[in-house]
Amino acid sequence: MAAFQTIQHFVRRTSPLKLFDYSTQPRFLLPVLFPFVTYLGWLRDPAAPLMDHVLAAIAIALVGWIGAMFVEYQPFVPLEDDTVNDIQGVMLAVVAGLIYVVWNHFGWSDLVQGWALVGAIAVFLWLPTRRLLTLSGGVIFPTAVFVYLSVIESSFIPLLLVPALRVPVALKIENLTYFETVVGLSMGIVSVVIVLVLPSVS
Repeated sequence: MAAFQTIQHFVRRTSPLKLFDYSTQPRFLLPVLFPFVTYLGWLRDPAAPLMDHVLAAIAIALVGWIGAMFVEYQPFVPLEDDTVNDIQGVMLAVVAGLIYVVWNHFGWSDLVQGWALVGAIAVFLWLPTRRLLTLSGGVIFPTAVFVYLSVIESSFIPLLLVPALRVPVALKIENLTYFETVVGLSMGIVSVVIVLVLPSVS
């Protein structure tokens, strides 16, 4: 009960933009979105029982989420925010790579394989570039994964509202410039283009 009241208090005191920022950060978005994408992939290509796909998705998502939370809140070694972001970025890429490897190994949905590759490429583009510019993974990653889904399945075009709303979040909450925000959006789109031209997943 106390935990529920704490959550209620947090929600009431936090602005809608800030809540949206929290909920669309890669470390939260990936484990939430992955089971949904898994189901969508299974509908398009039911190569194995749905439960096999779901169990694999839950296991991988849990590993990634627990790892990200441990890095951020571990009490052993104090880490600077930049270091935490780097480690979580690498872990996110590893989880996305693991998704691709598992789905590719079992010959499951190309949609899920492509979605995972998009996420991994977005992270690998973000990690070195953030040394030159202040870029937000919360802009690049949602843009990449939602643009990919919208290109593959037109019924998901309304999901583009998520990266669109990340623009005011980046400007007002993360204090990015218009240029940095546009660069982040562009890198997300480039990640999708790279995957779409790959013959194995196009």
